[in-house]
Amino acid sequence: MTETVDRTADEVILLDNGSQKRKQFSEIPLSSFNNDLGSGISLTDISGTTGIDYDNTTGEIALADTAVTPGSYGSSTQAASITVDQQGRITSIANAPISGGGGGGGGGGTSFEYFKLHYTAGGGIDTSQGTNGISDMISGLGNVSLNNASSNSCEIEVDFGGNYSFPPIGMMSYGLSQATAEYNIKQPSLVDVSTTLKLDAGSNPHGALASAGITMSLTRGETGASSTFGQVSHAWIYFTMGS
Repeated sequence: MTETVDRTADEVILLDNGSQKRKQFSEIPLSSFNNDLGSGISLTDISGTTGIDYDNTTGEIALADTAVTPGSYGSSTQAASITVDQQGRITSIANAPISGGGGGGGGGGTSFEYFKLHYTAGGGIDTSQGTNGISDMISGLGNVSLNNASSNSCEIEVDFGGNYSFPPIGMMSYGLSQATAEYNIKQPSLVDVSTTLKLDAGSNPHGALASAGITMSLTRGETGASSTFGQVSHAWIYFTMGS
């Protein structure tokens, strides 16, 4: 039996031993279309290809999984690095630091990083606030840790998480004065702050900051923060980073 289609009438013309019979599609059993196919096409005659999984038992077709971990990628400090194959599939994806580092834009190839440092009424680090007295830390800073909470040292270390190749080109503090409810803006220097650049052995400060850190003595007075009548205070510490 041979089938042809009359597209204007939505009918099939069945040619059976030279005679023509017109039937609507709905009148024709599926078996009528297989008479001239011999044994027909088996599910096992079909296979998948790159990126396509095929089950030759059920006939189910599905997209093949890749090694990519489902999730959201990219942020204000990181860009998604993507690899695509010939079939247009994403075969790998990872976060990579955006050139210039962290989340704050400084323009002209610079950016800024910051954290908030909390002080007790006595002037030491208030370790009950945030994480050991440190809060509101932007992700590009990497690890910010407290080495000494005493009022005469308040030693803080920042390692920048390997997001930068160069140390900061500038630093600024905004210390809260409780008496005036204003921020005192200070730009600490090596004269004011006991700041030491620490680098891994064999590294240098102009191209391989890596996991090296900046260690600072950020006392309440050095940041411009102050309090009266037993009040706590805080300071925002900003770093200007070069690209």
